[in-house]
Amino acid sequence: MLNKRIIYIVVLLAVAGGGGYYAYNEFYSTSLQKEYQTKTTQVGDYVIEADGDFEIEMVSPEEFSSVVSPDLDKKIVFYNETSEGEKIVIIKKIEDLTEALKLNKSSSELWLDLASYRKSIGDYKEASNIWEYMTKVWSKDTTPLYNLGDLNHYYLKDFAKSEEYFLKAIENDPRFISAYRALHDLYRMSFTEKTHLADDILLQGLDTNLNHVDLLIPLAIYYKETGDIKKAMEYYQKALKEAKNLKNAPLIESLEQEINTLK
Repeated sequence: MLNKRIIYIVVLLAVAGGGGYYAYNEFYSTSLQKEYQTKTTQVGDYVIEADGDFEIEMVSPEEFSSVVSPDLDKKIVFYNETSEGEKIVIIKKIEDLTEALKLNKSSSELWLDLASYRKSIGDYKEASNIWEYMTKVWSKDTTPLYNLGDLNHYYLKDFAKSEEYFLKAIENDPRFISAYRALHDLYRMSFTEKTHLADDILLQGLDTNLNHVDLLIPLAIYYKETGDIKKAMEYYQKALKEAKNLKNAPLIESLEQEINTLK
């Protein structure tokens, strides 16, 4: 189970009858893996029930209308090599998502899917436009920020911009483990002016996510690769302790092998 759910509520006033109705969509972050019980919360006259740890964020209609949405009639152009069979499938997917969004622009899930397909055909500009739009409408959603960070790192090679997006994702959700690891990779592999921050960002993540094995292991690997065997041993040992707490036998075996190579 994913650890956190943000439910966005868009409250709209009905034109006739004086009543009201609302639409909502959900966002799952990809940080800690944890089981949660079903719980409920009330917003006005409405009761929201969902599994997991969730927060409610109200989104007014003005927030949608004040931000210009991406062009849903934008031409589909393949900028990378794609087989004819794959093109047929992807075009159909984009067309279906486009039609769905014309009926419901408040669905963050549909926008995410459309951006992913635009990225898959090499249309990085349009994928970026969609994710940028999402950061304005769903300002607490870490997913478009993470995707923008990844796009700027590996595809657009704008490392400063990539860093900016990953840091914003962490600011929105300090438990978002993937963002710390992505920044670590950015500093270690690409953003050479800030290579010295490669371990700092993982240590920062551990301040908030105490002894999280997915931060301890890359930190141990980093110290091993940079020749700091003492620190590598320290963090491998901490990771091993957590793996034993999790009773993860394959991970325990792998970590013990790594530790033996350092002795």
